[in-house]
Amino acid sequence: MAASMAKKGTRTGATWVVALLLAGTLAGLCGAGEAVPDAVLRDMALRKFAPAAKALENIVAAQPANQAAWFFLAKARNRMGQSRKALEALAHVTEPGRAAADVHRERGIAHFGLGEADKAMAELKQAGPDDSEAWFVRGLVALRLGQKDDAKLALAKARNDPLFKKQAQQALDSLEPGKAPPPKAPRRWQLDLTVGVAYNDNVTLRAKEAVQNPAERANRAAMAVSMGLNGSYLIYHEGPTRVRALFALSWVQYEELHDFDHIDTQVGIEVQRQFEGWRARIRPTIRQAWVDGEGYVTALIIPISAEKPLTPWCSLQGNYTLRYEDYHFATPRAEDIDGVTHHFEFGLGLRTLNGVLSGECALTHDRSNAQGDSMRYHAWGAQAGVHARILPRLVFHTNYAYRRPRYFHPNIRSMAFPAEKRRDACDFWSLSLDYLVRANQKVSLYYIRLNNRSNIPRFFRYTQDVVGVTYTYGF
Repeated sequence: MAASMAKKGTRTGATWVVALLLAGTLAGLCGAGEAVPDAVLRDMALRKFAPAAKALENIVAAQPANQAAWFFLAKARNRMGQSRKALEALAHVTEPGRAAADVHRERGIAHFGLGEADKAMAELKQAGPDDSEAWFVRGLVALRLGQKDDAKLALAKARNDPLFKKQAQQALDSLEPGKAPPPKAPRRWQLDLTVGVAYNDNVTLRAKEAVQNPAERANRAAMAVSMGLNGSYLIYHEGPTRVRALFALSWVQYEELHDFDHIDTQVGIEVQRQFEGWRARIRPTIRQAWVDGEGYVTALIIPISAEKPLTPWCSLQGNYTLRYEDYHFATPRAEDIDGVTHHFEFGLGLRTLNGVLSGECALTHDRSNAQGDSMRYHAWGAQAGVHARILPRLVFHTNYAYRRPRYFHPNIRSMAFPAEKRRDACDFWSLSLDYLVRANQKVSLYYIRLNNRSNIPRFFRYTQDVVGVTYTYGF
């Protein structure tokens, strides 16, 4: 975290200053054995850590006694988030000489990246008295340990350096009421509790005859109360690879028109990896949902996503989701909709350099191979979203999606349209405001508008407006 925040500092004007500091560190290392090439130092100064690390790995393989190369390899790995590998490289720096303070700084950054705040603080206290980066990370560690006075002192010293002025000031502001929360060190487990209530102002649907399908009954419910738990545990984190175990449990009580309970459980695993400029993620999940008095559905969901940064403000994004569902409901013909659904997205992600405004846009395609003829379809669409931080604690989101499902076979639900293939056009629009009450508490207000048009209006033409509020507490 500290490394990622440090990267956001002013770069152009300080590049040669950083290069001189690197050269000073190189001169301070005793027993270096061999020098570090100027090209590698230039890459380090320009924050091109990946190519620098690759070159340094080749150097230490050929020159195991080159302690300067081991030090800069550790520094590059720290800046890429490879905390454990950074510590392994620092173990080879046995005679740091005048650069001992820099070695303590790098060890402190590595321990902080691993969530070991106490060890990080012990190392950072031995860093140089004029090392702004060490003071900055020390301030973050103090925040993590709850040592506010020490954090203020360290961050105030770091604020004097233009490279860390903005981030240090943000962390200092977070200590005051009404400001954004301080950055947190990574930890292995996360658990969020969410409670909410939503109202569905859907006169069109509620005026229709009673239906048996649980999903359609949920659409016609006027009020819903929900509660959910979402958690994860970091199983493995080494270099560019991160593996998490995931679980979720939710309960929804639909009120007024059709009272029934809906319980949903999910367990899965998430694997994230960075390679050659790409960020990839796969999250296989098993889901089981029970509907009171109706039955249950089991689903295997496998989303795969990849992102390639093109510029500091634009990235290429692609997503694919495979979903298999097996229904066990008493509703007539419910078994017909068992099958596989494929979902594709391809688009761009956009963000401003300061992170205040971001967005994304994509083309989508869905294809369902359900067993029942009435549920086989393909759909093209498009979607876009915008996210803006209005205030330090207030974030605004808006999303729009358009889909045109085309069903392969004639509709078999209504004898009024025995031979007509279903053709829909769906608009989805949402607005939400997230207010960060504290670092671990959030209140969200949202509005959803869903408008579905169809050539079979009796069953599939409707407009739905939903307003709701949720409260999330993070443990």
